[in-house]
Amino acid sequence: MPIRLLFRLVLAVCCSIAIGIVPASPVWAQDKPEQEPGREAPQAAAPRSISDVLQILDQYKPDPGSIAKAQATLKLSPPETTDQNALFQFYFDRGLAAGRLSDNVETIASLRKARDSMTPGSPQALQMLISLASAEFLGGNILNAQQVLRERLVQIPRNLSGAIISHEGFAAQINAILGDFDAARVSLRNAEATFKRIALSPVGQISRHIWTASLERGRAEIFRAEGKLVEAEAAYRKALFELEADEPDRQVRASKGLLPPGEDGNSSLRSALLRRVSIIQRQMGRLGEAELNIRTSLKNTLERAGRYSVESVIDMQIFSFILLEQGRFAEATLMSRESLKSLDGSGAQPPIPGRDRCAQGIQLDPRGQWEMG
Repeated sequence: MPIRLLFRLVLAVCCSIAIGIVPASPVWAQDKPEQEPGREAPQAAAPRSISDVLQILDQYKPDPGSIAKAQATLKLSPPETTDQNALFQFYFDRGLAAGRLSDNVETIASLRKARDSMTPGSPQALQMLISLASAEFLGGNILNAQQVLRERLVQIPRNLSGAIISHEGFAAQINAILGDFDAARVSLRNAEATFKRIALSPVGQISRHIWTASLERGRAEIFRAEGKLVEAEAAYRKALFELEADEPDRQVRASKGLLPPGEDGNSSLRSALLRRVSIIQRQMGRLGEAELNIRTSLKNTLERAGRYSVESVIDMQIFSFILLEQGRFAEATLMSRESLKSLDGSGAQPPIPGRDRCAQGIQLDPRGQWEMG
């Protein structure tokens, strides 16, 4: 087997762990205008080195006060009570705190316990279930996420129809990833019908952009699963545009107390969309643009969650894959090592079979020990 191909396979294994589950300075990319379907996008000029990224990995840290508060929450003992509302709130708060610390394993464990004590159909239960579905999805438990979403859908009351739009947008994404295109299209049609019905309502007037972003994200996932990459990129970009347009409305919702607990200013959704755009651009051979967008996603994730988070690991793995396809093997090796360092440093991830051997294989590369690697 050719040496170059062997190395590509070694690194591809590492990258697939994450991918197979999504400035003031010119270093970081700015969103580009949406490309018309069928129109080839111009190649972007990416920085020639990743030294700037490697230097700042440890500089971006979450807010110390928020971290201290989350750590204090996790140190609390469960209340000695049979009051289901009290138990629900304790484990819900604990799950959100664990999420703030990027401990997805504890997030899932706590939210599952909150689920056992919830009052079905209550606003708090609906928010907890969507948080649980997101955590399961991020942890690679796609079928669990699908089951949680099915449970949640039947609990949404008529006076909270807006929740159906974001819910079904997420469900369309999950179903598309699982290859159930019929279910994905049903979810998307349900979301679109609900949007048309309540878009002119008072809540709709201050939520139309975030709802549209959810719709376009679901539509993009269906296109992507069908192999329609141009259409998928256009839908992802429209979702990003709507997300930016939502910011004034988000402030209004905040003033009215309509934001859910743990809401992060749409930061995680923005990173997820940029991550997907980057993957599609890599698939289409537009590696310069792909690198710029994954840089932006990584910067956004680092600012929100620091380097020792699941999302940062995913961003760095995607980054390494892009570098690999550009033929920048040494930098791909460095970036992959940094992602493994973040994975180990978080202490929150379940063991990944072969991870240590993969890391060892990467480290043998600079020594020229290709066959052993």
